[in-house]
Amino acid sequence: MKILFIAPLPPPITGHSLVSKVLLDYIVQKDEVFIVNLSKDSLKEGVGGIKRIMQVINIFFQIYKGKKNADAIYLTISESLAGNLKDLLIYLICFNKLNKFHIHLHGGSIKKLLWEKNNLIFKINKFFIRRLGGVIVSGKSHLEIFNNLISESSIKIIPNFAQERLFISDSDFQSKFKVLDPIRLLYVGGLIEMKGYFELTKAF
Repeated sequence: MKILFIAPLPPPITGHSLVSKVLLDYIVQKDEVFIVNLSKDSLKEGVGGIKRIMQVINIFFQIYKGKKNADAIYLTISESLAGNLKDLLIYLICFNKLNKFHIHLHGGSIKKLLWEKNNLIFKINKFFIRRLGGVIVSGKSHLEIFNNLISESSIKIIPNFAQERLFISDSDFQSKFKVLDPIRLLYVGGLIEMKGYFELTKAF
């Protein structure tokens, strides 16, 4: 199978890019994959400068080239306004293959932060999503995001996960709590306020 794979890949390492890399490493073992890397130099949200705009234009050209022979198309969608506008243009570029198009939502805030605040954007998304081949979400709580947009049978759940190499033995884990002063905390996540790092800092 020929797959057009549109997603951010490390670097930088984020939860989003890491999941994309794990999936890519799996599918390249048996499928022919045309990769369009959505990663950007900065973790800053928004449109960005001229350099990023030129990168996005180049992305569109790559997608147009890659979609021609694709048997399936995979896209990780964005929850920001600028990112969603980019996704809508990608849908448009691949319009004749939407039934082979699968999107992956890594978060769970697109409905609350974007669609409920902008009815026009929601209606345009609805127009495309109802024609897609499938949707992937990370948990049951996210199923309602796509209610009345696509059939439930077309929505698949891939739970959040951590790589096996990141786990330690029970004895190593217990040894970390033998000395609690000072507490050493590793925060894994983007420094975005809604991620909760400020509340965690205040709690400590």
